[in-house]
Amino acid sequence: MAHYAALDGIRGLSALFVLLFHTGRWLDVPWLAVNGGLSVDTFFTLSGFVLARAYKDRRDRLSNTDFLLQRLVRLMPIIALALFISAPYVALRNYMMSDSTFAIQIVAAVFLGLLNIPYFYAPPQIGGSQVFPLNGPQFSLFFEIVINAFWWSIRHVNPLYASASLYIVSSCFVLSFGTGGDQTDNFMRGFGHVGSSFFIGVFCYQMKSALARRINLRPVFYVLLVVMVVVFAMPYELNHHQRMVWKLLLAPLLVVSGSFVTPSSPLKDLSIFGGDLSYPIYALHFPIFSWINGLYQKLNGEKSAGIEATLFFSTTLILSYLALRFYDKPVRDHLTRLLKATRRPSDFRIYLHGRERPHGP
Repeated sequence: MAHYAALDGIRGLSALFVLLFHTGRWLDVPWLAVNGGLSVDTFFTLSGFVLARAYKDRRDRLSNTDFLLQRLVRLMPIIALALFISAPYVALRNYMMSDSTFAIQIVAAVFLGLLNIPYFYAPPQIGGSQVFPLNGPQFSLFFEIVINAFWWSIRHVNPLYASASLYIVSSCFVLSFGTGGDQTDNFMRGFGHVGSSFFIGVFCYQMKSALARRINLRPVFYVLLVVMVVVFAMPYELNHHQRMVWKLLLAPLLVVSGSFVTPSSPLKDLSIFGGDLSYPIYALHFPIFSWINGLYQKLNGEKSAGIEATLFFSTTLILSYLALRFYDKPVRDHLTRLLKATRRPSDFRIYLHGRERPHGP
């Protein structure tokens, strides 16, 4: 199966913008990658496009349970690692700041996180009102799995019409009510948030051949790649409707046009490497920042955006690479072998080398 190296590059670049966006938010640098949060929408669109391609010939032989098991094997090992990095930090912070460690609540948050179930109304002391208090960005992985399972359950419906209809319905929802999903009070918005981007990704895959016959999409990719960098990096926040233009129109065009582009070496190798690192970066950066920021302020008494950002970036990239190579891939290989022992071998052909990756959020 051919490899979409350009889409890997988009994924890796989006992960870096997530780091920049959260660095600005967490370290009070208000001008830094203000629109970088749109990376999550790009991740969802990539997911819809790539999954539609990866599983297009397996609709009749892969059950709902088998498909869900594949997705869990792909997504959950890194999430589990993130929880076990974050939980000790939260317990230590609460122990040092008060007489109560909120031990029961932390255990509950770990348990629910391992099951990828939201923890509504978690106490603020452990990270509430985030629905995944120990790792805020995990909310997008919850919605990723939900939308994946729903998509596979309707796989026998005409994929072109189904994806178009669900995209329109979800888009109307987010245009009216906005996006969300990470907090208790905006949780329901998460379904429209993921649905609009994921199903336009599926739709773009269905329309890929037809679009290629009508327009040369390679120049479109390079133009939109520049637009992405400018928009994500600019110090001024887009308004709601401007953000929707990226989410509902430009991101899908970037993804489908990128599927026709093959970068030359060494850019191709760099793109693939960035795609490999994107998910560990996204899943681990929250607990890594928590430790760096907490320890730095404990030792120095105040924040330092420059020093902490440097430590945050370098540590996240290094630990993400180590986690990918020495933890994530070996664990997924082991789990896949276990599943093959109990399921049909052909059902567990996991795409480990970039053919299929999670979005990210």
